[in-house]
Amino acid sequence: MNAPSVPRVALFLKLDTLGDLVLFAPTLRCLRDAWPQTRLVVVIRRAYADLAPQLVENVEWLATSLDPFAHGPDENPVELTRVRDAIAAISPEIVAAASSHRHWLDVALAAAAPGARKLSLGPATDDAFFAAKLKIHLGVTAAETFRETISLTATEPDWQRNFRLADTLLGRTVARTAPTLSVATSAREAATKFLAIHGLPQHGYLVCAAAGFANVKIKTWPAEKFAAALKHVRERHGLRTLLVGHEGERAHLESIRAAAGEAVLWVGREGELPLLAALIAESALYFGNDTGAMHLAAALDVPVVAVFGGGTWPRFTPATRRGTALVQPLPCFGCDWDCAFDDAPCLTGVSVSDATAALDAVIAGGEKQTFAIQPVDHTPPEVRALMGRAAARYQAMASAHGIRQRKLEEKDVAILEKEAAI
Repeated sequence: MNAPSVPRVALFLKLDTLGDLVLFAPTLRCLRDAWPQTRLVVVIRRAYADLAPQLVENVEWLATSLDPFAHGPDENPVELTRVRDAIAAISPEIVAAASSHRHWLDVALAAAAPGARKLSLGPATDDAFFAAKLKIHLGVTAAETFRETISLTATEPDWQRNFRLADTLLGRTVARTAPTLSVATSAREAATKFLAIHGLPQHGYLVCAAAGFANVKIKTWPAEKFAAALKHVRERHGLRTLLVGHEGERAHLESIRAAAGEAVLWVGREGELPLLAALIAESALYFGNDTGAMHLAAALDVPVVAVFGGGTWPRFTPATRRGTALVQPLPCFGCDWDCAFDDAPCLTGVSVSDATAALDAVIAGGEKQTFAIQPVDHTPPEVRALMGRAAARYQAMASAHGIRQRKLEEKDVAILEKEAAI
């Protein structure tokens, strides 16, 4: 590769969730080191603005309240205009869309810098839900905006695949380094006070993120299984549990606490992510679903026991040196959580005994413990075959429906453009 010229301003669009931002931080750090004089600006969701400066230093964070997975292009035109105007004002020479899923906001914001080199990490596909609205309101599409795309490997974990963006921008293959995070002193002091109030000893409790269903409702191991596993850890190892989550997950977490017994609950609000990181950093072990808290734990070098489903496996495998990822491979893997069976049997099929065995091994292993992916299989061959056929049929129907929907949207766009021309 030839080394390209160093840009004056480079803009990165990273508008997905907390875990995605943690996994992207090493790539940003790499570019910061390679381009010390470049102004690096990263557009993120406002919910993560308090933690972002602890992930990467000397980077500007442009925060927005827009959620591209929940809001359409027409829902908050004032905020969309504000962010687009801010991008136009800084006049970036490079705009890189680095989200895990291409969405309408990547396209809308990149189009605000018409003279920039625009790259898409992964294919420049149109938003499955809002492409027509984006075309109608702003007159842009993903393919027209991102003329340069970076190919990805399906089996490569996200924290590693993110570096392909740095490879392309720097014109060379860069070293892959895992995410790391240092906790702010103020957050650590707040965590110490919280632990003292609730009688949790430093490095003597398990932190459990048992919800994480804000974006995908089915991506959660059953509450009763969490409760049974936490009770086992307390009775066998003497480790109490700190259940963590968002205020909106309180009822779900309260039910687990009641069933598990002797657990402490912490639910955060916007602005409290540094405290969550500090509480995780002071724990002995992380246990939970594939959530942002898991990637925080890995970045803080806390051992991880994570229960995975197959929606995006293995992209979000944690970059940790100690722990276990439990996964039940099924022929329907890769559904992107559009489950043909409604209740994610890949996830719910992981048993309590699978989890407790992994927890026992990680606790006993201590510093000698390494990280391993632990496949489990509780599905008879004939059932697996049936699931494979059903999933293939479901995906074919969904694909056909998507094609029909896009054709209808294209007609709507054509009609509106014709009316506008008249």
